[in-house]
Amino acid sequence: MAQNEKEKVLVKIINEEIRGGVSAADELITTGWLDRPQGAAFRLRYKEILGEDVKNMTSYVTLTDNGGGCITVEREGPFSMKMLFTEGGSHRCFYSTPYGELLLHVQTAKADTEYLPDRLRVFLDFEVSAEGDPIHRSKMTYFIKPRKSNRGGKDGTTK
Repeated sequence: MAQNEKEKVLVKIINEEIRGGVSAADELITTGWLDRPQGAAFRLRYKEILGEDVKNMTSYVTLTDNGGGCITVEREGPFSMKMLFTEGGSHRCFYSTPYGELLLHVQTAKADTEYLPDRLRVFLDFEVSAEGDPIHRSKMTYFIKPRKSNRGGKDGTTK
């Protein structure tokens, strides 16, 4: 993919959260756009709906091209944040909501990107805390693959 060229992609996100020893997983499948802005290996953009009242969310996942492999996850909308993930690293960020801001501490156990023949896989394993109290641990996997439509198909499906 050339710099600034955009490609429509299919995005599957699997998120496993552990809170208070209880594990829960959810999955999101959506379409998005993959491009390569200056200074980045890639940037994924997709829309998210967090609930009936929160529908105007745009999320970005960016892998910087600085050799350090920093992965950034950013949300814009009524709930916004920007988290930076480098394996073994930590940082603080603000999580802004319509009700106020919360200062979060993010500790990354693993941040990995794998270029597979038919897709891109991004894996994040991290713990989030606020005011020194753990909130949750997350293991997120993004599967990103080109979306190619088969318009000549009789059943209208895409491949």
